[in-house]
Amino acid sequence: INKAEKYLNPGFFDAVLKSKRQRLEDAIALYEEAAQIYIEQKEYLKSAECQLKCAWIKEQLKDNPTFSYLEALNCYKRTDNYDDYQKTLDKCISSYLKEGKYNDAAQLEYDRGKLYEKNNKTQEAFDSYEKALDFYEMDKSEMKGAIKEVKIAKANIICSNDMKDLIAEA
Repeated sequence: INKAEKYLNPGFFDAVLKSKRQRLEDAIALYEEAAQIYIEQKEYLKSAECQLKCAWIKEQLKDNPTFSYLEALNCYKRTDNYDDYQKTLDKCISSYLKEGKYNDAAQLEYDRGKLYEKNNKTQEAFDSYEKALDFYEMDKSEMKGAIKEVKIAKANIICSNDMKDLIAEA
């Protein structure tokens, strides 16, 4: 990490000897290496931080940060850091949408809905399932199995007592 940070804030000679792009790419490689070491040590929050740093650098380079966001997301899944998980999930979905990968964005949104449902956040789960269906629709693909799965999850919420109460309140 210290070596990577030196590439981000180079001294005079380093700035002259290597292009900015090369320094940033070297920093990414070092952060990715550190992230893997942290995973081996089961320090998932530190690994996620390294991956988020990679994503930030990739954005500076106008490169695709999605893989780094996914790696950070996988680390957050192993922790209780719900807020950072949600923020990273938002960034990952946004990155997929920019790439036009609507199916992948839909799957992540569906996963978010399942998480909400697990935490008894019925309205949020329902909203996530709606977004997932919208993303599948944007793709105009034949993901019938995945779409069916989301529709079933949505129907289960509608049929649950929690949703009946929400509908009655509206």
